[in-house]
Amino acid sequence: MAKLFGNLFETEFLVDEKPETVLDLSAEKPPMRIGAGESPASGAKGNEYPDLLVQISTMLQDQDRLETLADDLRTSSRKPTDEEFANFFKKALAVLDSFDRIMHFAEMQPPSEETQNWLRTLGGVQSRLTKLFEWHGLQSMDPVGRRVDLNRHEVVEVIKTDSIPDETIVEVRQKGYMFNGKVLRDARVVVAKNERS
Repeated sequence: MAKLFGNLFETEFLVDEKPETVLDLSAEKPPMRIGAGESPASGAKGNEYPDLLVQISTMLQDQDRLETLADDLRTSSRKPTDEEFANFFKKALAVLDSFDRIMHFAEMQPPSEETQNWLRTLGGVQSRLTKLFEWHGLQSMDPVGRRVDLNRHEVVEVIKTDSIPDETIVEVRQKGYMFNGKVLRDARVVVAKNERS
C-alpha cells in the first residue's frame, strides 16, 4: 500500500527543486503532534507540502503496523478476547489520530482540486475504518457541549467566559475512545470557566 501511495506522491507532488528526504522509513519515529494554537506548518520554509507528506508517511507506517496486528488476530486459532481487542484498539488509535491530523492540516491548505480529491479519498478511508472499529465495539467520545467528567476527560485548557455554562466542554483537542463501555483513552478537552462569583 505504501508503494502505491509513493507512486501517487511522485506524480501529484512534483517540485522543481532537488528532492528532500521527507521521512526516514528505516527509523521508528513517533507520529507528529500538533499542539494547541500551533500551526502544523510552523517553521516550514517555502513549500508546505513536505509537512503534509511527513504526516501521510507517518500514518502509512502506523497503518502497516496496524495491518500486521490485525493479521495476527485473524490468524489466531482461537477467538480473540476482549483484552486482546482492547490492546489492538489502543495501538490502532495512533492511526485514527493520524487521519484526524492529516484531515485538519489538509483543510488548512490553499483550496485546490488536488487537495479536495485527497480529502475525499482520505475521508472515505477514515469513515470505513471507523465503522469497522465501531462494529467491533470501539466508540469515539463527542463531549462538546457537555459538562466535563474527569473520569473520561483530560482538561488541557480552561477558557474564562460567562457566555457558556461553567465546566462545559467547548473543544476537543484529541478524541477519546471507549471499548465495550469502558474508557480506552480520555478525551483531551478545553473547558469553559465562568468568571463571575
